[in-house]
Amino acid sequence: MSERQKIFFPENIKFLRARKRLSQDSLAQHLDMTRVKLNALESGKTRNPSLEDLVKFSEFFRISIDSLLKADLSRLLELQLRELEAGNDTFMMGTKLRVLP
Repeated sequence: MSERQKIFFPENIKFLRARKRLSQDSLAQHLDMTRVKLNALESGKTRNPSLEDLVKFSEFFRISIDSLLKADLSRLLELQLRELEAGNDTFMMGTKLRVLP
């Protein structure tokens, strides 16, 4: 049996909010949700965020849902975060990729 994949969503949204220097109140307003709901998502109290919420965070932070869920964004370099925001997450798949003609 395979080991269960760690989900980084709560940590990532808190990290990204802090990176943009937003309060919970202001981010909640941008995402059209209550601060209480955002706090529950950030603290991991909401075990299964809705698809709509995942899309809201993905669009607001311009980072794929896959990266929001699976990658520990706090361990990435600033350049890598900017690449993610630009829609380039190929480095997330591995560092030994080769492009063949």
